[in-house]
Amino acid sequence: MPLLKSQRKRWLVDEFQYRLLAFNLVYFFIILVALAAALFVPLMIKLDNSTLPIAEREEVANLILSLHTTLWPTIAVIFVLLAAHSVLVSHRIAGALYRFRAVFREIAQGNFSIRATLRKRDYLLKEAAELNAMIEAVGGRFAAAAGHSVLLHERIAGLKASLQRGELEACQRQLGGIDEPLGRLRTALAPLAAADGRSGRDVVNGSAPSAASANRATDAKDERAER
Repeated sequence: MPLLKSQRKRWLVDEFQYRLLAFNLVYFFIILVALAAALFVPLMIKLDNSTLPIAEREEVANLILSLHTTLWPTIAVIFVLLAAHSVLVSHRIAGALYRFRAVFREIAQGNFSIRATLRKRDYLLKEAAELNAMIEAVGGRFAAAAGHSVLLHERIAGLKASLQRGELEACQRQLGGIDEPLGRLRTALAPLAAADGRSGRDVVNGSAPSAASANRATDAKDERAER
């Protein structure tokens, strides 16, 4: 069966990653501003205090310079590491979602043999397994319905041939043979009918209600014509 493999070369594959990275950067800068304010504002106030001795103010100035020398390179390294970690984590989620959307497109085109496989380190592995199980179940129902439909078509064709030859006994036997594939077809399509708010009989005999309505309308017209 075809598989959608998880070999991805790009690290940013989805808009979700950009949004998550933007949020993380905003949080990082908020923390950075709060940290800088907590460190430098008291020192700047102390430095601006003219009542302090010159020697003490000089020590404060040296401390501020020392913090500028060591703090900002450390912040830059942390920033790069957090950004890389954010991209890595989001890639394991967004990559899986990217594969899921590709599977959805294949299913929309009627390809129920497709399966999604993710890398071992990706997230949403359980969701991928559930998705593949769903595809297999739905595809199996459609395959069974297709087989029952072919058998039903063959038996109806045989019934038509018997009718054309005037073989009434053969027609009666073939009518009984139609019930089995018809019942199986209804069973296979029953979940789809339930999802659509109808019974399996309505799905198989979808034209029956409209035909009955047409017959009732025709009878009403005949009665008015007779009057």
